[in-house]
Amino acid sequence: MDQPLRLQLSRHGRRRRRPSLAQAAFDVEPSTSATPPPRKKKKEDALLDFVKVEAAREEERFKASQQVNEASTKRFLDLFEKLVNK
Repeated sequence: MDQPLRLQLSRHGRRRRRPSLAQAAFDVEPSTSATPPPRKKKKEDALLDFVKVEAAREEERFKASQQVNEASTKRFLDLFEKLVNK
């Protein structure tokens, strides 16, 4: 044990000792399939980002159509009021 040990955080945030690179070549850590792969999470994040962007665009479209509808409704009411007043 002449080689220095390095401290590193494990997957669960706990500190653990890890041997230097020379010793690490001989040590093999077992892999666990209990944790989901990070790719899936990235895909979900990308999908969530896409949905948020589309929701923002749809809200802008809705506001624009509401403004057009309000303008045409106001014009109709103004013309109708002029017609009634004649």
